[in-house]
Amino acid sequence: MTRVNFVYDTESKTTKPTFYAHIKPIAKYLPKWSETNRVCLRDCVNVWITTSRRIPKILYYRIRDSKEDIIDKGTFDKEKELGLLEIGKKVNVFMSHGIADKNYRNYESIKDFDFVCTSGPLWTKKYLEQGVTRSRILEIGYPKLDPLFNGEIKPAPKTTDKIRVLWAPTHGGTHSGKPYLSSYPMCYNIAKKFPEDLQVKISPHPRHKNDKEVTLEDLLNCDVVISDTGSLVYEAWIMNKPVVFPTYLILRGVRRKYKNKDNFEHQIFSNKLGYHASDPDELIKLIYEAYDKGLSPEVERFIQGILPNEYRGISGKMAAEAFSHIDIKKKTIFSIGLTSDYYATLIRAQGYDVGGVFFQLNEERPVSKAIYRRLKDNPLFKVRSEYREQSKRPEGTDSPNN
Repeated sequence: MTRVNFVYDTESKTTKPTFYAHIKPIAKYLPKWSETNRVCLRDCVNVWITTSRRIPKILYYRIRDSKEDIIDKGTFDKEKELGLLEIGKKVNVFMSHGIADKNYRNYESIKDFDFVCTSGPLWTKKYLEQGVTRSRILEIGYPKLDPLFNGEIKPAPKTTDKIRVLWAPTHGGTHSGKPYLSSYPMCYNIAKKFPEDLQVKISPHPRHKNDKEVTLEDLLNCDVVISDTGSLVYEAWIMNKPVVFPTYLILRGVRRKYKNKDNFEHQIFSNKLGYHASDPDELIKLIYEAYDKGLSPEVERFIQGILPNEYRGISGKMAAEAFSHIDIKKKTIFSIGLTSDYYATLIRAQGYDVGGVFFQLNEERPVSKAIYRRLKDNPLFKVRSEYREQSKRPEGTDSPNN
């Protein structure tokens, strides 16, 4: 198995707790892994957990004393021309620190990575339409939420009849340069005016917290979420929590920033997915409505495209399989080598990547139960299942009932 190295960038606003929230669900399935700060290791699959805004600073490397330094593009081009660069064997994988769109991860930003991770078919479709080849896309789900689905984080008992409201704004404020896309810090004064039968907890973006921790337990223990343009919107829907938007605070900024129709925030606000308040009074009214009605069919369809049900709770395992079975030299996914009761063969196409498993024409591959379910009705695949009694099953083999 290929060694996996997770890379973070201390100069970015992505915090260490956010970094670990993503890698821990993956690392538990890896026999050996490492982490580095802005340093790409040789003979490794280097998984960069960052935002694309930092990518131009981290894509270029110079080896000194067997270690690679980050250098700017001008220096890289100059030293490459002079023959001063030693390029080691390595693979670079882009894995975003969040699941929101925000125009962070468009093709121009991630085009120099060998692979790019997506959480589900909508993100995969977006990249394909932008020109990323299918063989470079690793559809591995969203590992950050695995602990919520797997019971690693336990829900707290509800001790009140009040509606538990979580207000979780994305990063904002006048110092952010984009105060018009967030309800922070206005949320504090607005929440003070809510009726007493609403139990409100405000969980700012990790950037605005002293401990920098991600919002997981609070998300699990609420009934309704108020949010704006960050990952918490998507994470709430994935956890079946209805979202109310203080649209009157941010609509002008959304229209200005997210004009492109393929942007997911543009689609959310244009199609009014969720509950959108036009003033403070309607914000309160919609909290009660969201509590009563829950997610709409439109929201459920949208969020299934962002993170399908079959990926929830197993994304860390999917990611580990994808990363650790990349052939560094060929920069392709090779056989995952797992014993399975589920098999798939690609037909009528040259390449297709699902859940970190890259299929080639007429080559049968073992797949997980989740991927089997995903493919079984796909006309591009022939799929079959094979049942063996548990007593005859080799050690480490998944049961069809798992």
